[in-house]
Amino acid sequence: FQNFSITQITNSGQAALTAISPDGRYLMTVINNRGLQALWLHNLPTSSDTQVISPSPASYKSLAFSPDGNYLYFIKAVDATNTNFDLLRAPLLGGAPQIIVRGIDSDIAFSPDGRRIAFARTNDPEPGKYRLMTCNLNGGDEQVLNAVEPASDTPAFVAWSPRDGQLAYRLFKPDKALGGIALFDIESKKIGKFATFDDKLTKDFKWLPDGRGVLSLYSRKGPDYYQRSQIGFVAEGANQLQPITRDTNSYATLTLSADGKTLATVQTKSTQNLYVLPATGSQSSTANPVLPQGQNVYGFDWSADGNLVFSDYIHVQRIGTERSIPTQLLGDSTAAIVELAGCGSRYMVFSWAFHGGTNSANVWRTNVDGTNPVKLTDGKDDRAPVCSADGKWVYYWDLSLQQVWRVPTAGSGKPEIFPGSAVPRTFPTGTGLSPSPEGKFLAYVLATMPTPEDPYPQYKIALLESTSTPSPPHLIDADERISSGGLNFTPDGKAVAYPIRENGVDNIWVQPLDGSQGRQITYFDSEQILNFRWSAEGRSLCILRGHTDSDVVLIRESSQ
Repeated sequence: FQNFSITQITNSGQAALTAISPDGRYLMTVINNRGLQALWLHNLPTSSDTQVISPSPASYKSLAFSPDGNYLYFIKAVDATNTNFDLLRAPLLGGAPQIIVRGIDSDIAFSPDGRRIAFARTNDPEPGKYRLMTCNLNGGDEQVLNAVEPASDTPAFVAWSPRDGQLAYRLFKPDKALGGIALFDIESKKIGKFATFDDKLTKDFKWLPDGRGVLSLYSRKGPDYYQRSQIGFVAEGANQLQPITRDTNSYATLTLSADGKTLATVQTKSTQNLYVLPATGSQSSTANPVLPQGQNVYGFDWSADGNLVFSDYIHVQRIGTERSIPTQLLGDSTAAIVELAGCGSRYMVFSWAFHGGTNSANVWRTNVDGTNPVKLTDGKDDRAPVCSADGKWVYYWDLSLQQVWRVPTAGSGKPEIFPGSAVPRTFPTGTGLSPSPEGKFLAYVLATMPTPEDPYPQYKIALLESTSTPSPPHLIDADERISSGGLNFTPDGKAVAYPIRENGVDNIWVQPLDGSQGRQITYFDSEQILNFRWSAEGRSLCILRGHTDSDVVLIRESSQ
């Protein structure tokens, strides 16, 4: 792909995933429409379209054609919560889909002879481990290749080498590198490294037919890491990634025709903004944005003086709630500032990735004006920090270990696992931490481990007493529609709130702790909620909402 042409296939902005058939004649594409997802088959020679799976609120995660081109394989959520996924198969020219694999946690790869499928499964049956697995084309004869810990290293992407005996999978922060690709020898069970990268993280990747290398989606170290993916080539035996695309778009999903000359992918563009409502919510389906159109925003919180502080990845900025001009507080053009939280009238804390040239994301503290930055943690992936009600502690997720940790805000002590926060037979979702207003509880979301009787996790709100002798948290059932856009106590401390998703649209749900009936407090008719926070005095509610426009493109290798 030193020379190539790009052809846009769809123009609706609603294409979520795509895959190209081995003969390059068909595209299978997931189309979003008002929160429902349908599967469409596009014939490239005739430009005709056929819907093969009708719309439903359950989302898709990965698509593939069988090597002979006769079947469609797709990974689909089991319900509208879009948190647990199965692998299904349907005939190309029509027929009822059949479940092939239940509880799958990666994409799939076919063996070179087309007879087996490889994939990964997490926390099942052993908590804290993931397994590389294979099965036959109808899901039978499941075989475990290896079991590895920690579960947080579960590879989202696998690819079977054309040379048959090796399975490649994505590495996340191996040793002190940022990313890489491992090679698992199926016969010897030994693990080697295909490539490691100090400044790039590989995502979805596919082997070229001759096995001389892989085409890969990747993110580059720095502020683009969390918002943009490009396409590159990694040759066997070379720890170098050669860029193919070099543009301002981002790309999602990657599949190849059997001859390796046509690549199908999805170009994406994401938009976010902040919206301020009364603390009690609003019946309106719309709200006025706070930020200028096109402004990047990732983490945010209220400051003690009633303004908003937010991260645009490179900087922390402050802005009033009436569309004023943002004021820059601090920044680093080589790093990425992600989740952010106010910490009383004196400090703010945030997760700062790559600052100082590292490949880690760590929790930092600054004064409220952005001065005097102090590093508080030294883990691999320390995220989503919040301060205790009294301001003495910073709580955060160590995502590499999948545990809740805490560290003194003053920087006077070492980080430690939050006593009592771990619950047997559950795993954390990383969906935010929320201290109660009076400081008694810390709330977070857990998921139950799969069992033979119930292969799909159930979601629980954990209420951990933060002022007493360590004891297991009290668990309450979350609404089955819960989505991943944050968790917060209400200002009076009598309920927890989180987004629920219906037909692809998020709204905030308030769930009282006394067990009484929950209620919806926002009524948006579009977009997803990425996070939300009540102001310190409890009078206003700020919500970060966003959406992604995406279309299918073909990249064809050309001679010039």
